[in-house]
Amino acid sequence: MYSMKIIEKIKREKMMRPILKAGFSRKMASTWHRKIKYDYKAYSSVYDKKTLKDVHRRGYLARHIKQYDLLTSKENHYISDFEYIYLSPFNNSFSKWLDDILTTNRILSKYGQFNRKVYFSIIERNFSKLIFKVGHENRPYSVDDIIELLREKKMLELRPAFWLSKKRRYKLEYIDERLHINGYLRDYKDLEQIIRKLNANYIISEYVDIYYKSINETNYDGYMKVYIANDIGEESQILAGYINLLWNENFKSKANGKNISKRKNETLSINIENGEFVFSTNKYELDNWECVKKSLLQIGEELKAISFFSMSVTLQANEFKILSFSANPTLPKIDIDERLNQYLKDKFRKKRLQNHLSTSDRVEAIKTSRFHKFVKKHCRPGIRPYMQRLWFEAIKDDLKNTKKSLKTKIWAWRKGFLSYRIDQYGLTTDNYKQFLSDYDYYWLNRINNSYQIWINDKTTFRYVLEPFKEYIPQYYYSIYKCSGKTVIKPMQDCPENLKTGTGIDGIIKILKEKGKLALKPSAGTHGDGFYCLSYDKGNLYANDQIIDLEDLENMINDFHSFYLVTEFINMNYNLKKIYDKSVNSIRVMVINKYGYDPQIMQAYMRIGSLKSGYTDNVGYGGICVMINVETGEMFNPEQIVDHKFQPCDRHPDTGTLIRGKIPNWDMMCSKLLDICRYMPELEYLGFDIAITDQGFQIIEINIHQDLHKVATHSQEIKEYFRDKIKNKKRIYKIQ
Repeated sequence: MYSMKIIEKIKREKMMRPILKAGFSRKMASTWHRKIKYDYKAYSSVYDKKTLKDVHRRGYLARHIKQYDLLTSKENHYISDFEYIYLSPFNNSFSKWLDDILTTNRILSKYGQFNRKVYFSIIERNFSKLIFKVGHENRPYSVDDIIELLREKKMLELRPAFWLSKKRRYKLEYIDERLHINGYLRDYKDLEQIIRKLNANYIISEYVDIYYKSINETNYDGYMKVYIANDIGEESQILAGYINLLWNENFKSKANGKNISKRKNETLSINIENGEFVFSTNKYELDNWECVKKSLLQIGEELKAISFFSMSVTLQANEFKILSFSANPTLPKIDIDERLNQYLKDKFRKKRLQNHLSTSDRVEAIKTSRFHKFVKKHCRPGIRPYMQRLWFEAIKDDLKNTKKSLKTKIWAWRKGFLSYRIDQYGLTTDNYKQFLSDYDYYWLNRINNSYQIWINDKTTFRYVLEPFKEYIPQYYYSIYKCSGKTVIKPMQDCPENLKTGTGIDGIIKILKEKGKLALKPSAGTHGDGFYCLSYDKGNLYANDQIIDLEDLENMINDFHSFYLVTEFINMNYNLKKIYDKSVNSIRVMVINKYGYDPQIMQAYMRIGSLKSGYTDNVGYGGICVMINVETGEMFNPEQIVDHKFQPCDRHPDTGTLIRGKIPNWDMMCSKLLDICRYMPELEYLGFDIAITDQGFQIIEINIHQDLHKVATHSQEIKEYFRDKIKNKKRIYKIQ
């Protein structure tokens, strides 16, 4: 058995060697090897080994032999399977916008008439199912509420929240005062049982019928699929479109002469210019094509940060309903339209030129792979490799910079703490279990479910919280790389006259008008990468350093991550007196265990200093002052000195007393709780808030916030984390 594994490994490495030698990654070579292995297994009875080997050498899989006429034609005209696999993933992290229905609906809230209406969201939390009413949670919901809605709507769908999930869907109907599920008469308890056993995020939505229309006196179901590109011009472009017709065809069985109905389908290419397609030698035209095409392109523009995706819709009278999205589309089952084919071929060539793997890239990839295997085998089950790496880095820093004996440090690490916590928390052998350890907190990441993507970057967070935009800084431009080029795209709050073809000129115009702008990474943390852009008396400044237009352009072109140009927040007058070089943000911890009863558990303000510069990061030298959650009063201001919190009643640079009530406190608390009820799927949130003269602004929401003041956690917070640790240990069967 062992020798067979060795032989199989040698064969695998032999097959992969030419691919690796050509500069492709080991992951790509391994993926292609698996595809070929499956191909031989599935098609060996259809094609001989020599034919399959020749097709694989050309980069195709057997399923495309007939489609592309590969046995007759020796030209590699069509995008090959190998090339297409290499292109994946096509997009950046914003492809997550197209993963699930709730996220897409919120990103495309401006186009609600095309979205599938969603009524309830169903998730699992703490080993029980929670049902949320989509929009604003204010009480617990149950199956009875779903039944009540079904009585009103007559037809609903219980389906996976993810667009492309293969998990089962349920058609719910209310006919003659009785519940029917997938056409069968059922009891309410059956629906309750189905929901209890769901093992993924589900939704209750409107049922979208894919009925198309009658052609030649035959009723057809059908849907349209389009491929949209955002990286070959200033505007979104539809590269190709296909209509999929489905119908029932009746014929007599040769075996017993009975009538049999068989489901048939056919995929047809659409002329994008005029909406025409040919079926059974006859030419037809899609209804209201120009309006449909215009709406599709508008949606493409809204998703401009995503380079390439497909969208399936069901055509209805004068409009359409979205059926699904994919940021990694499957290709059509008929010949690919030339424009789509050429786009993919060009994309492959460009990626090969840009992404030829160097030896150092390969070494880094191998290191990452080995580290992931190490974590899986030797570290606590359930910890993410990223968090385990952070823990190792924290230990390394602790070893180097904390003034403790090695024996003391090892004692702390074994208990899950960094050694400077001994003095910071007052740790002893008797009391250390009363505190949340650093390693346990790393291990708990992530507490929220998959919907945390709504807030794990500032761009998505702005889209998702559109109903609360008055409490978010205005977003003017996003800056990102697309096909190697820097793109400056107008965002929701950009003035209408600056939304077309302005680029950096638009940023300068807004800067001259506003005086100050914030330039920050979409997914940045701790204030890293933040720039305060200002304009005064004809001069441009970045963090108080004078620059010229060319410097600004070079700085923007050098950005590798996604950046945002937003309104610069003007802090409240009274708070500005303490220190005016940073925003002095408030961290508010909110826990929303059941979705409808969010509670503010802790709040403190971070105040910048000359040490922390334009950020208010406590670890970089800022001040931390606690806030009474009930009254908004500041108390116990401290600064970290040698990893210990030291009293700091007056600001070290301005000499101002740090005390008083936070302005607009009650209004801020009320709105934050409303936001949590709007996103009941998320239970653990760390709001970063800037208090202004008019109210407050949400800078960002953290999914796994830094815990500076663990020693002052209330009993309720401690119990919350204990329960989370207990539940996760149960999942991973840890004693």
